[in-house]
Amino acid sequence: MKDRLISLPASIRNRLPSQAREIYQAVFTSLLSDPSFADSMADPALRIEKAHQVAVQIVRGEYSPEETPSASEDT
Repeated sequence: MKDRLISLPASIRNRLPSQAREIYQAVFTSLLSDPSFADSMADPALRIEKAHQVAVQIVRGEYSPEETPSASEDT
């Protein structure tokens, strides 16, 4: 799993704790591999951006600012 986390964007990799990065990666990867999600948007760049937005929202829902102060700096 660590190798896959290295490929995360620096903004995610550097600001989130390990468990939050794993959740982000799982959500992001799951969405992009879901045929119904892929079929809902023709443009691959839009799919990636939407998957990123959803993954960030899921992580924000899992962690409170008290638990991850560095992850909440831009909220």
